[in-house]
Amino acid sequence: MKRIILFTLLCSILSCKGQTESKEVVSSFEYLSEEVLKTKTEEDLCLLRNEVFARKGYVFKNEDLNTYFKTKTWYKPNNKLNPESLNFSEKEKNYINQIKYIEEDFFNKKEVSSSIMCIDHLAKTNSNIYPITENKLNSDTYYELLKPIDYNSDNRKKIAEIFYDEGLVCDITCNRIGIKYKLISYFKDGEQHMVRLAIIKDNKIEYIKLYETIINVNGYSFNSGYYDIDFKLDVDLLEVYKIFKIWDKENSTEENRYPTKEVRKEVTKYKLTENGLVEL
Repeated sequence: MKRIILFTLLCSILSCKGQTESKEVVSSFEYLSEEVLKTKTEEDLCLLRNEVFARKGYVFKNEDLNTYFKTKTWYKPNNKLNPESLNFSEKEKNYINQIKYIEEDFFNKKEVSSSIMCIDHLAKTNSNIYPITENKLNSDTYYELLKPIDYNSDNRKKIAEIFYDEGLVCDITCNRIGIKYKLISYFKDGEQHMVRLAIIKDNKIEYIKLYETIINVNGYSFNSGYYDIDFKLDVDLLEVYKIFKIWDKENSTEENRYPTKEVRKEVTKYKLTENGLVEL
């Protein structure tokens, strides 16, 4: 039983997205009723739950939580404390679990809608989703598969303003919090297909090129040589190819005056993790 309670307490020390922007929930500690707790936002609930730990001097692993509680005059951080050394009364334990129950209800309601709006969810019922390649994205059939999950998500408008008017922006993973990965497929000037990976953390977006022809940039030209960027995404494993090409003048014909030949191919492998894109 003791191990179960300890596990519950360990699991309750979670990060709260946006908590440093939230207003102060309570000026002094008090046990709020279930009716009052249900009127709070997810961020407020997270702060209320972790305040029980903060009141005992616990130093959080999450810097946002530390920053928030350091603004409180009553917070006396003690770096020697760990979850195992904290002593909670039965009332405190029940209060923590009561808040967690309401938080889980928030999550379950969101999970129903958000979990079906990502590529990973589609792959559970369609074995043809992965691996994702440019050829697939460029097909009408695959476009129709992904179009329903191209919803008006966070940062969707910002991405669209940068790249295009029409195209696809789809969540790859179904993560509700933390780092999000989005697949962007669009046509530049209505002709050249471009594919990008958007990595979103704390509302900041980083873009990785997945498909594009690089020519007339940094000295690259059709005559001297250039390279294409291509990719393959298989669930959380990403391969990005840099394919160097040059004009194959010797094999030029009337029908195909500008054939190309591959000179070499470079491959960079990554893994999509909860902490960001990791090069393998």
